[in-house]
Amino acid sequence: MKVPKMESIEAILRGLWDRPTSKPLRIMATLFLLVDIFIALVAIWKGYFALSMGFWGFLGQVVLRTITGATGYLIWATIIIFYILVPLLSGGNVRIPSPSVVVEKSLNKARGLLSNTRLSICLLGVGCLGMAVLLLVLRLIPSPFAPPPAGRLVIPSDRTSSKLFVIDSSTSTVVAFDREQRDQSGMLRALWYVHITEVGAHLEQIAVTYDQKRIFATDSSSGMVFVIDANKQQEETRLDVGKGAGAMAISADGRKLYVAVVGSGGPGAIHVFDTHSLKEIEHPIGNVGCPMALFAPPRAPRLFVATQCGGGKDPLYIFDTRNDKRIAKIPDLAVGWGVISTPDGRKAFVSTGDPSTFNVVSDLETRKPKIRKWEMPMTAMAITADGQTVFVGTDHAIRAFDVRAEKWCGSVPLESDPPDIAIAPDGWLYSRMPTRFYYSDASALACR
Repeated sequence: MKVPKMESIEAILRGLWDRPTSKPLRIMATLFLLVDIFIALVAIWKGYFALSMGFWGFLGQVVLRTITGATGYLIWATIIIFYILVPLLSGGNVRIPSPSVVVEKSLNKARGLLSNTRLSICLLGVGCLGMAVLLLVLRLIPSPFAPPPAGRLVIPSDRTSSKLFVIDSSTSTVVAFDREQRDQSGMLRALWYVHITEVGAHLEQIAVTYDQKRIFATDSSSGMVFVIDANKQQEETRLDVGKGAGAMAISADGRKLYVAVVGSGGPGAIHVFDTHSLKEIEHPIGNVGCPMALFAPPRAPRLFVATQCGGGKDPLYIFDTRNDKRIAKIPDLAVGWGVISTPDGRKAFVSTGDPSTFNVVSDLETRKPKIRKWEMPMTAMAITADGQTVFVGTDHAIRAFDVRAEKWCGSVPLESDPPDIAIAPDGWLYSRMPTRFYYSDASALACR
């Protein structure tokens, strides 16, 4: 093997500063860099870490994540591939511009542009318009960090996590399990637990942030929302919302926590908190009857509310989570106790009682929504991440419902009625039985 001489290595290194790369390669590298910056913007703007950081904090995060590479160090891979490897393999030299030269050329270019008043005004207008369009796009893009649905059994939406959180009502405890660790009998192994010390506490639901740093638990007896620090595995603080606290949901962007309070002898309400500061946002949402169930789809700024106390006309409410304004009220869904929707929020599934019915609601935000009904006993609902299949807990079984075809598919018999169902990002379905966890590949029950 021929070892290159020191002079040839020095010549190659010196050549890095001599000849420029071709224009197409520079354009392609610039496009990759712009993509990297845009993805950094999306990640920060929509991410759970973007909460209450302010303008300068936001700008600093953009710079930091662009340099480190929001798409897996794309910026550095681009430089290495297009500025070094491609020119070398094609037989030419590469040029990595000196930082001082880049700054000097940029300043000279800016000085030349600013000397032309008309051009400067045009560029300023284009820049402001571009920023407005960028902010609009960032607002409309679904959050890639949407939290999981709240409930009595919650599986994080982060694909890298193997945790599972449940409520143990008998001991007023929130327990974390590892789905990948099982004992010899096949039972999931508990990682840790947090006991709620409130006397007479009756935990209703838990909600988990995307990063799993905070867990919220409602207690209907005391009217408290217990905030648990999952890293320290202890209670952090309490939020007083009033007796009857029950259902919860975290908005798709992870910024708002919604807590339903049924009300004690009076109308119910939905309290809204900032998940970062834990401060209540303005006044609670009222005129919602008795809110029994909440659901925030992961890809739409929507909040679905199933209600009771409506005199036989219990409606399904839909709110815009960006401003908490009501955008739809769909009547004749009494007595509502559960609701979920497709990830895009275009089709909802409502469980109602008296008699127990599975309702499929489409054309939600039109004047005449469509409702299809199936009378059947129901105990729980969950939907897959792709929105193709709904799983329904029923009489000693779990049944699968095809969303697109609106027909029932497979089912699996169980030893008791499943009180809760959750679906992991990897497609596994979990339900808690009296003495064990039932888990199975959800695709085995889906329509073929």
